[in-house]
Amino acid sequence: MLLSTNGVSALQLSAMKEQVLAAVTAGRPVEMSNENAAAVLDGSANVFAKFSTSWCGHCVKMQPDWEQLAKDVHADYTGLLVVSVDCEKSAELCQAFQVQGYPTVMLLKAVKTPEGELGYQPVPYQKERTAPPMLAFLRENKAMKAKNILKSFAKFVLAQIKSVFSIQVQMPK
Repeated sequence: MLLSTNGVSALQLSAMKEQVLAAVTAGRPVEMSNENAAAVLDGSANVFAKFSTSWCGHCVKMQPDWEQLAKDVHADYTGLLVVSVDCEKSAELCQAFQVQGYPTVMLLKAVKTPEGELGYQPVPYQKERTAPPMLAFLRENKAMKAKNILKSFAKFVLAQIKSVFSIQVQMPK
């Protein structure tokens, strides 16, 4: 998929990029829409996108894990944006990515065409829709770089242990 600014002025694009940066800084998923897609899909970072609707039960169920993933990725890594697309509000965008069902999760790897143009290569995500497997998928696909390698490795190991063992401790009364 090649990128297009669709007649967006430099001033509008700058304002949209500030909104994207605000979401990343706050550790939230970036809300991508038809209007701000040019700021999100500018070729400067890979994008991990969730296409969903409010009425989809699976979408609602995975939302806490999606928010945790965004918090972890935006705090500990560079080169990747975690993005949410509401297909009820941004149907054109969902059609452009050929979304057939909800939720659809895909990694959009930033690439350059042989002609030197910026674009994205979609890589579908088909695994469990919880934060640890999604983070592992992003690592496997080299979609991001750790800000602090030791800290991110320790978090990854702890998340894997936590997903395998659910230990509950009760204090005596």
